[in-house]
Order: sequence, then structure tokens, then C-alpha cells
Amino acid sequence: MMIYLVSWVASTIAGFLSVVFLVFAWGAIPATIMAVIGAIRRRCKWYAIPMYLLLIPIGSFLYRGVFWVLERVAQPDTLSTTLFWGAVFISGLGTLFSAGPTLLKEVWQVTNGRAGADAVETRRRGSALGVGIALPVSLGVIVLAFYLTRMNSREAQQENKRTQDYGVSSVRVMNGSATMYADTKYYVTFRRGQVGKDGIPELVKLGDVVRVKDRSLTVNHILVTEILEDMSYGGKIFARKGEIRCLLLQRLEDRPGDDDNSSRSRLWINITDCKPLSPLTATTQ
Repeated sequence: MMIYLVSWVASTIAGFLSVVFLVFAWGAIPATIMAVIGAIRRRCKWYAIPMYLLLIPIGSFLYRGVFWVLERVAQPDTLSTTLFWGAVFISGLGTLFSAGPTLLKEVWQVTNGRAGADAVETRRRGSALGVGIALPVSLGVIVLAFYLTRMNSREAQQENKRTQDYGVSSVRVMNGSATMYADTKYYVTFRRGQVGKDGIPELVKLGDVVRVKDRSLTVNHILVTEILEDMSYGGKIFARKGEIRCLLLQRLEDRPGDDDNSSRSRLWINITDCKPLSPLTATTQ
């Protein structure tokens, strides 16, 4: 449950920060143009131009950093996606109708007003202070995300010691326990959900094409996981000794637990109760 709480909080914060840093970067473009005009009119100092120009790469760096962090802590559940887009919508409206126009007017006054030179000096100090605060905070968040990622990796390694994994050329689905799942990649987020069960045969072999609704998957890999001892998380048992689970994939990188490809579109079939046939290789981890 904790991992989902972290995901929900991170998605909400990321929604707000993504808009803030995007405006920070794109808003620096008209601000730079205003500074050029102000310098030509001698209403502001020349260093206002590189000052505003520098905000473009800084804003872009922070914007990318938000999604770098989000990809490592967010879960592909519906609530996380909803919270992210809700935060984007709310902050986007506030920026479009209130903060954005106000900031542009203020920049014009700073760069082209009568007291432009003094205002730019004050603005420069304020911007330096803001960047001085934003960069350490952003880097701190990135370090935290890296730490959480490492912790998840260690937990996964401990979990692998309690399973036996191998590949087979064919498998039998027991008790109708096979379900096709899909991750769908959108512009800056993604969604995970069930495709369905109807269409998955009881006996599946390498090379078979499985069709569920409007989606199809060519079975190039059948991965089997045998549970060697009871496994629990948060005080609840989620896998019991003796259980055998199977994963049907078209590509190995489509495994849902592959952290290196956690936010792209993929398709797979999960079988929670299976009988492996014709084993290929076996390794106990």
C-alpha cells in the first residue's frame, strides 16, 4: 500500500511542477525578447538578456527531472494517472488565466518601464535566489527517487531467492487463470489495465498468436516462476509455496516488472495457475 501512496503523492506533485517548470522554460523566450527590446531602448541593463535566456535550459532541466523522478516512483494505476492530469489541468488553468499574463506584464515593466534598470537588478537577485533554491530541491528529489529505486531493486533481489524461473516451449492454463494486460503510453504518462480473458486457449505453445478483443500477441517467450516459499508484503501473503505462475511475451523487454522500460506501451499475458510443459532451461535464484 505504501508504494501506491508514494505514487499518488508523486503524481500530484509532478502534475503541478511539470506545468510550473514548463512555463518557466517557455516563458523565458518572450521574456528574453522583451529584454532585447528594453536593452535597445536603454530601459534595462544588457545582462538582462542572458539572464532570461539562461532560464530556458534551467526550466527544461527541471521539467525533464520531474518525469525522470515520476517514472521511477509512480505506479501505472488509474488513480495516479488521474491525479497527475488533474494537477496539470488545475495548474494549467491558473497559469493560463492568472499567473501567466501577470508575469508577462511584470517582465515588460521590469525590462521596459521607466525604472527598468533598478528593477532588473532586483529581478536578477530574485531569480538567482529562486534558482538557488529550486536546483538543490530538485536534485534532492532526484536523489530520493534514486534511493527508492535502489531499495526496490534490493527487495526484488531478495524476492528472486525464493523463486525458480525457467522457460518452456508450451504451457497449460489451469482454472481459466490467464488474463491479457496492456500498458498504454500517452504523451507524458501511461495506463495499465486488463484487455480480457476470452480468446486465450487452454494450451499455449511458442509461436502461437493469441487474440483477445482487438489485441493480438505472438507468443515468443513463455516464462515460468515457481514459488519456493511463502512470500508476503505489508503483512499479507501474495504468493504461496508451490504455486506456479507463467508469463507469455512477444518480447522479453515487455515484462511488466522491467524497470528500464517502465513507461512505454507493452502487451503480455499473465497466468496465475499454470502447468509448464517441455522445459527449456531452469535456474534457481
